[in-house]
Amino acid sequence: MAPRRRLPHRGDGLNLGPGAFGPPGPDDGDPHTALAWAIQPVTYYLAKATAQNLPTNLLKARSAAVGLANTFGLREVRDSLDNLPGALRNLIAERRIAPLDSTARYLDAPTHPVIAQAVRDAVFVENQGLPFALSAVAVLPSIPN
Repeated sequence: MAPRRRLPHRGDGLNLGPGAFGPPGPDDGDPHTALAWAIQPVTYYLAKATAQNLPTNLLKARSAAVGLANTFGLREVRDSLDNLPGALRNLIAERRIAPLDSTARYLDAPTHPVIAQAVRDAVFVENQGLPFALSAVAVLPSIPN
């Protein structure tokens, strides 16, 4: 029987391994920093769900929350998938986490009409150092010769 082939880490097209997927941002060794970065995708997808494709983005938010819960042993998050904003607020308060700007923006106004854009812009600055408008690729119509 042939040896079983190891699959790459999910989202790891370059086969870099799970060690390549630490949290972005400053690595100061503080577990609260890693936790703050791990919360970011949850609030990003919750915010995105307010503007487009509600079922898909809620599913992505829940999936990110389950990953967060599994990685950090947060049963309270796993048990609160139907109230993720409340669970994240409690987690931040109880653990005294300094949330990223994108997370704070979402949790301060989760139903604001433009929250998706505000969170998206903050996430792009946090992850890339550029606002969304400067980091996005614009596709222009081609002009026939």
